[in-house]
Amino acid sequence: MTQQSAVLLIAFLAGLVVAAVLLGTARRNVLPRSAMVIAALAIPIWVVYFASSQGRSLLASEGFLSAMPEALWFGLTFGVFTAAFFLALGYIYGDAKRRQMPAWPG
Repeated sequence: MTQQSAVLLIAFLAGLVVAAVLLGTARRNVLPRSAMVIAALAIPIWVVYFASSQGRSLLASEGFLSAMPEALWFGLTFGVFTAAFFLALGYIYGDAKRRQMPAWPG
């Protein structure tokens, strides 16, 4: 396993833990449906992008390997982190709405 693969594996696992914890809050009706939809679409969109020739050429131009397995790892990792990010934003928004607090201080 290369150093790049190890870093991607660690980032992927950390993103999965964050997403799993936040999805656990979905049972309490805190997460808005739009956050769950965006999170569900983020993973396949990033995987398809990095698997495409345009995504692989972007990886190659940045000095990363451009083979298909590395591209799929990048897509999966970016997708999981994007999903976790939108789930976190949705949780913050949903919790503020549930507590009847303004989303933006003002």
